[in-house]
Amino acid sequence: PGFWLSFLGVAWLMWCLPDAHEAGLLRSFLHAQGVAMLGLLPLTVWFFSQASLAGVLVNLVGIPWISLGVVPLAVLGLLAAPLSTAAADTLWRLAAWLMDVLWSGLERIAESPLSLLWLPEPSLPILLLALLGAFWLLLPRGVPGKPLAAVLLLPLLWPAQDRPAHGEADLVMLDVGQGSSVLIRTRGHALLFDAGPAAPHGLDMGEAAVLPALRSLGVLRLDALLVSHGHNDHSGGVGAIRRELPVASTRAPEGWPLADASLCQREQSWEWDGVRFRILHPPPLYPYMGNDSSCVLRVEAAGASALLPGDIGRHVEARLLKEQPAALPAEVLVVPHHGSPTSSSAPFVAAVAPQLALFGVGSNNRFDLPRDEIVARYREVGSTLLDSAGSGMVRVRLGAGGAELRERYRFDHPRYWRPAEALAVGDAAGSGG
Repeated sequence: PGFWLSFLGVAWLMWCLPDAHEAGLLRSFLHAQGVAMLGLLPLTVWFFSQASLAGVLVNLVGIPWISLGVVPLAVLGLLAAPLSTAAADTLWRLAAWLMDVLWSGLERIAESPLSLLWLPEPSLPILLLALLGAFWLLLPRGVPGKPLAAVLLLPLLWPAQDRPAHGEADLVMLDVGQGSSVLIRTRGHALLFDAGPAAPHGLDMGEAAVLPALRSLGVLRLDALLVSHGHNDHSGGVGAIRRELPVASTRAPEGWPLADASLCQREQSWEWDGVRFRILHPPPLYPYMGNDSSCVLRVEAAGASALLPGDIGRHVEARLLKEQPAALPAEVLVVPHHGSPTSSSAPFVAAVAPQLALFGVGSNNRFDLPRDEIVARYREVGSTLLDSAGSGMVRVRLGAGGAELRERYRFDHPRYWRPAEALAVGDAAGSGG
């Protein structure tokens, strides 16, 4: 993104700005900020799903502040250092003070809800329309049709979203590497099931992957955050999600401490926009047992259903088969425990018999998941197999027509730098359904 923004920004300025001696230094500077904001707006939304509302104001202050204050003082300090350490130290301290003052102001602006506008990720045609509109608006004043050019920016700033209809739901398996995060979206509500992993002193996939994905999909608040259990690959990103997004309610299994969370227990159910949500496991007073305490969520839309079992093992699968067999068949299954041999027993797979089996796994993960024997088990019941490592984000529409595969991000948004490598299980999808 830095390459494209830098070179396109310079190209806009070279093409649009008059000579400084003709327009005046101040006018040229103000004109440059307007050109940069408008010209780079389409690419900023394309790369980052956001538009800066305060960018022009910040640049008007920040560019001269750094160019005429911070940088000259720092350079003077370098020149003075061989002659006087005290003088160099004074100059550098003054430069640092100026930078601290600016940074303090930038932090206050960044904390304001008006500093950024989050927008859904645009399609390529919308991006091209917006670039054409920006080009047209930046043509010389006498060129007619400027109001019409502004209309070309509307799909970028107010895009039409592919929302489910009443009674339908979208299941979106996000790509968080070796972990799990699934978005369930109805016509007017959104539920996040797990939030991906986070290393103690490293990458937080909740911040690095889940939040950007939600924003690119136009999800700016969550009606519910359901954390299946406390293992890091499912719960590590919870903190980042709750810091950055409004979350109406959080649920977690009993015995795993999570601040401000209500219990996730069997027999809980609710309905949003004609779509029913049911918790199948764990029962009340069930001791916390890690994977086997995972919340199991069933989603029922008009004509289709999905099952999200977390990391339950074979003992819990057997219990569900005995106590709630009618709740297990589903068109879509997020495969328990990422395709580990500790789960997906043959009776459980046969009972669910999913049309789509989704594996949330990392590429070349150290656990060697999904295991071959588990993949074979789902193929035997005719499931189409997809994994996040090969397909990226996967989106499925649940509705009257059953389960419709709407998107495999790596295939539907190809990039020339991505190798056309074979998928871990996805290449076999055709033979499985």
